[in-house]
Amino acid sequence: MAQRASVGPVQLLNCARGQETTISVLQEFSKKSENLICLLQEPWYDRHGNPLSLPNFDLFTPVPIQPKCATYVRCTQGLAVATTFTAGDSFLGTTITATYLTNRITFKLFNLYSPGRPEPPAEIKNEIQLLKNCILMGDFNAHHMWWQGTLMHSASTSAATHSIVNWLETNNFHLGNKPGIPTNHPRNGGTPSTIDLCFSRGSITQSILTLAINHDTTSDHSSITISLSQPPSPQKIAPQRGWHKANWDAFPHSIGQYGYLQLLWKERHTARHLQHYYADPSGYRHCCPIQGTWQKGGTLVEPQSHVGKTGCQAGRQTCPSKSICNQ
Repeated sequence: MAQRASVGPVQLLNCARGQETTISVLQEFSKKSENLICLLQEPWYDRHGNPLSLPNFDLFTPVPIQPKCATYVRCTQGLAVATTFTAGDSFLGTTITATYLTNRITFKLFNLYSPGRPEPPAEIKNEIQLLKNCILMGDFNAHHMWWQGTLMHSASTSAATHSIVNWLETNNFHLGNKPGIPTNHPRNGGTPSTIDLCFSRGSITQSILTLAINHDTTSDHSSITISLSQPPSPQKIAPQRGWHKANWDAFPHSIGQYGYLQLLWKERHTARHLQHYYADPSGYRHCCPIQGTWQKGGTLVEPQSHVGKTGCQAGRQTCPSKSICNQ
């Protein structure tokens, strides 16, 4: 079976500027060594505006003081991270390269907080430089039937939200959330809504094995955790000889220099049986080709490695038709 190199869980939570929430989520996340990346929106910071540091984790923010989002990445071998995009204090893009043995994957991970309305991401979306593989997670503060589902009646869809949806659709992003599951539960008794979202594009989408929403948090937002794994390593297939294409007239001459093989040939009559009598294929490799490998002159061409591709195929939510989106 092809080997899979796990990148690890990625967790998202809007802390609503709560000190207790920020501290507890980081402490709990760091306890499990397999947890690698934590994305926070509205994290608590100290009176100097400094966000919390976390032992054994690198901290990335769009601005050093009073950031509205923060990305924590565990310091681990084979994981390289660099900030590649920022916009204001609320939007952060990091490029992540995960390497395990000979398997490597590079993708952009975006951490977004849209303060109270969808206009900010709508205004900067065209400045974003995308890679083939991207994951976009955050608090969009936007309402649309693509992710609201049956909760659509709770809020209207703005022109900025339509603009974001068109951009996502144009760039082939897939929604990871199941529509209609709320992620924001207002403490003032307001209607729950779905505003914390996960999108992906490219082959990285197939590497998102699961997405879980946890409503049991000390914030008024639910957390989102995706289980992310690298695509499988190529699986080598052993080459097979085309016995039905063997040149049997040339075979006795080929083994003539091996007296004991010539004797076995007289007794067994088939080269395939001879294969079980000796480890060195010298007696038959010149007259029995690996399938599809004959070269001009009848000599054998060494086979190329055959690659079998496997992967986790997962259904993803795509946007409803444009006619619906543009209503």
